[in-house]
Amino acid sequence: MFLLFSSKPLWMITQDQFQKEIQYIIENAIREDVGDGDHSSLACIPATATGKAKLLVKDKGVIAGITFAKQVFEHVDSDLEIEMLISDGM
Repeated sequence: MFLLFSSKPLWMITQDQFQKEIQYIIENAIREDVGDGDHSSLACIPATATGKAKLLVKDKGVIAGITFAKQVFEHVDSDLEIEMLISDGM
């Protein structure tokens, strides 16, 4: 029988490993959802096209997941310009 003593719970991972896991989740989600792309969009929208998006909130609430959403957007297109006007928990 072996006993393992640690000052940290065994389930804790490093921040570096946590970020790797987040990247893994993003990569798998994009691969599953996007695959080789939406063929209609690829045929109709030039690769050089640009656009804007705005999240309009019509009622009071608390927003969560902004940091994760930013990581997803950056994974899809590292040239995206993202302006966050509020933080998680606001």
